[in-house]
Order: sequence, then C-alpha cells, then structure tokens
Amino acid sequence: MKILVIGGTRFFGKRLVQKLLKNDHEVTLITRGNNADNFGDSVKRITCDRLNFQKLKKVTEGQSWDLIYDQVCFDYKTAKEACEVFNTKTKRYIFTSTISTYESAGELFESDFNPNTYTFQKLEPPTGNYGEAKRQAEAAFAEFCSLPIALIRLPIVIGADDYTKRFAFHIDKVKSNKEVFFPNKKVKMSFVSSDDASECLLKIGLSNFTGPINVASPQPIEIAQMMELIEKELGKKTNYALEENISNQSPYGIDEDWYINCDKLKKFGVELTPITEWLPKIIKQLL
Repeated sequence: MKILVIGGTRFFGKRLVQKLLKNDHEVTLITRGNNADNFGDSVKRITCDRLNFQKLKKVTEGQSWDLIYDQVCFDYKTAKEACEVFNTKTKRYIFTSTISTYESAGELFESDFNPNTYTFQKLEPPTGNYGEAKRQAEAAFAEFCSLPIALIRLPIVIGADDYTKRFAFHIDKVKSNKEVFFPNKKVKMSFVSSDDASECLLKIGLSNFTGPINVASPQPIEIAQMMELIEKELGKKTNYALEENISNQSPYGIDEDWYINCDKLKKFGVELTPITEWLPKIIKQLL
C-alpha cells in the first residue's frame, strides 16, 4: 500500500513508520525536516510545515495514497484544511486523537464524546486548551471529512524514546531522592506503551474500522503502584512531597480517576499487554 504519515519522525510515529516499512508498505513522510528520521532511502519525503495550508496543497498536488495517518493535527482549523487537501487524495484517514477529548473523569467510553454532535462558540488554538482543541479537531473531521476515518483516542504514551520525558521525570526524582508531589496517589490512570500505540495504529489503519476507538493497556494503574514499580527497579523509596511547588509537581498529577474503557478495542481483536508487564522494561531502558 501507498501510505502517507504526517508526523512520523519521532516517538510512536517513528515506530509506526518502522512497522509499516517492515510490512513492505511504500511510505511517504510529510515533515518539516527538523528531526532526523534515520530512514534513509526507505521512505519518500515531502518537506512542508503542514500548518502552511497553501504550501501543503501545492506539494501534494497530483499525488494520492491508499491510507493517511495524521499524527500532528491539534485543532479545528488544521483538521478542516486537512480535509480540503486530502479528501480526494486517499481512500482512508487515521487521526491520532487523545483521552483528553473526554471532559469528565472516571472510566471513559467512546460514547462519552460524540464529535458529530459537538458544538462550540469559539475556536481553540492548538496552543490553548489541549483537550478542547482536540475535541474541535474531531468535530471538524466529522463535519468535513468525506472519507472512512478512524479516531484513535490514546492516553499518555510511555516509551524510552519519549521526547517529553514525562515518565522519566518520576524515575529521576526517585533516583535522586528528590520530592515529587501528587494530589492523589490512589487515582487510576490509563497508559499505553509507544510500541503498543504504534502497533494498534498499524492494525486499525490496515483494517476497515471507522469511528472513535480507545487504545490503552487493558487495565489502568494506580499512581502509587506505578511509583512502586520504579522503586523496585531502583531499590529506593519515593520521597513524596506534602506541598506542591513548581519543581516537584508530577505531570501525572490529577485528583480523580482518569482512564479509558477498551472493550471496543478487545472486540476489534486486540488486547494489549498489561502495564505491569511492559513498564518495568521501559524503566530498565531509561536507567
């Protein structure tokens, strides 16, 4: 298949490209050229900032693909423009969305957010409220995309190759015996490994699935249990702070449970590895 990946030069987007190449697909990347991808001549490249709408139209003119993965669309305007550019250039579209589209807490189901009926008064910029911007992006695809489209709703992705270093923050705190603050250590959260995220993107993309689908490890994990896994690998205890400040606040600091139900993913035929099995491996890699 001829496949276009927008955002395939780092983290789980890069892993996705590796898997596509391993499965003998012809891959083209749309990239700004800011990140070395190490794919050499095994991929084609279109150098373009996808936020430059006129250039995006120009550089993709006359081209077509069987499938497009959109990893870096973060707002309504960008999603609408993507539809205008690609509706006639592909047979299928995969949009990487997020758990943050859900406004509530607790256990979250795909039906808890319906982009087809979502309305709003003001456009949210990609640099603003992340969850709202992603909700509006999904709404734009629902309104303007004339293609079969799947919306992959991911939780926080963890991997040794994570450029955000959000998970590594916690390892560093325990390793150096520095304080880390959580509003509630008993909350349950969903996570997914970068390898599992890319594998699900691959499988869903190559299927006929359409609509939203939650993708995460099958069970959430308590923050306290996550820290215990780090402690076990380091042989040290977490120094929990009683008060929050700018240096000790965890990027995973939330007050209520926040996890996604993955029954639909299981019915699709995929049940991912439990986090208690893959997280210790990533901790070892980061150490």
